[in-house]
Amino acid sequence: MTKASFRLENTWRPLADDPAGALDFTLINLSDAPIRDFKLAYTTLTRVKEPGVFDNAVLLKRNANFHQFAPPAGFVLEPGAAWRFSIASLWRRARHRTDGAKSAYVTLADGSHHDAAVIDCAVEGLPSELAAPLLPTGEAKQPFALLPWPVKADLAAGDRIPVALYPISGIGLEDLRAIDAVVSLYNRLFADAPAPFVFAPVEDGLPIRFARREALAPEAFEIAFSQDEIVLASAGKAGRQYALTALAHLLHGAKSDPKTFRFPAAGLITDAPRYAWRGCHLDVSRQFFPMADVEQLIDILAWFRLNTFHWHLSDDEAWRLEIKAFPELTTVGALRGPDEPLLPQLGNGAKPVGGFYTQEEARAVVAHAAALNVEVVPEIDIPGHSTAMLAALPDLVATAPSRAIPTMPSTRRSRRPTTCSARCSTRW
Repeated sequence: MTKASFRLENTWRPLADDPAGALDFTLINLSDAPIRDFKLAYTTLTRVKEPGVFDNAVLLKRNANFHQFAPPAGFVLEPGAAWRFSIASLWRRARHRTDGAKSAYVTLADGSHHDAAVIDCAVEGLPSELAAPLLPTGEAKQPFALLPWPVKADLAAGDRIPVALYPISGIGLEDLRAIDAVVSLYNRLFADAPAPFVFAPVEDGLPIRFARREALAPEAFEIAFSQDEIVLASAGKAGRQYALTALAHLLHGAKSDPKTFRFPAAGLITDAPRYAWRGCHLDVSRQFFPMADVEQLIDILAWFRLNTFHWHLSDDEAWRLEIKAFPELTTVGALRGPDEPLLPQLGNGAKPVGGFYTQEEARAVVAHAAALNVEVVPEIDIPGHSTAMLAALPDLVATAPSRAIPTMPSTRRSRRPTTCSARCSTRW
């Protein structure tokens, strides 16, 4: 058999004597040869209890969301035929079409692994319909493109859209660098759009004057608009960047959608964040994301004037940060697969998956974020959620012989609260 092809379908149905109900599975053999002595593995949030009630299947292994079953002895799945089995004794009922199998693969008698395509779970009693929109339909109540909307904005819409905004002559180096940072951010996010800022005066442009106002909070800013210039006031680096980003929002909206948005001709914006922690959490333990994706996410946070990137670097499923004293953490603890120490979990199938960040890459992420006034909050889960760590360092298991553990340097505690199991400094 040169190619194995399989499809797994699943349906949840209620049971009279068990509110958690049951899952009915159908594995279809779309290959050109019969298979026997095979195993089916799938991942799902709807876990099974042990011991469970199984019809036409034998549970071989369960690890968290990973389940592996085999058909009855002697069963042969012919080409075009289906193996149907049922699983009761679930921990909870399925309530949504995503509560079934997330991924699956078949292990043949020769030990080879082959992905099985998975269809959303059909939940008995629920209609089959498209998913609701992830975001509500936006309503532009003001003719200005600016998100998040500032604390106060008293603006008059103008008919003029500046070609670009540029600093008045004689401004300081730090102001020029702030402009350069926001221009670079804009170009990364909108590669084909004209830059909102230039450094030299340009025809049909509008000059910016920078003012330092110590009475403002570090992340606060004011922007005063007139026909002749824009005055940008802030107390420090963060407020200045947020003001420049707000100007980029306004100009980008006016140029990209002139029927809806305008650029202010006069008025004042006064803004300061409502919350000290404004951020986003990225779990790279369950699913690894390359450096380019991580840095792009940080760019998006900066574009919306958010200031915290919560980086979930370890969990049961994988360890993602290089620790030179313990190389096994990323040679063993970062790899999942059917034949690896860490079994596939949600969304992973027959193909081994891995990935980790070197210390140099972690420093690069922190530097990239710091240049945009985003603080990186790395999360290392200890002592809970440590399966990956214990797979890499089995000597740390309670029943294993103890060994000396190198002393780690102390870390700075952040001023912000967190619910992480452990907290380490953003200063690698």
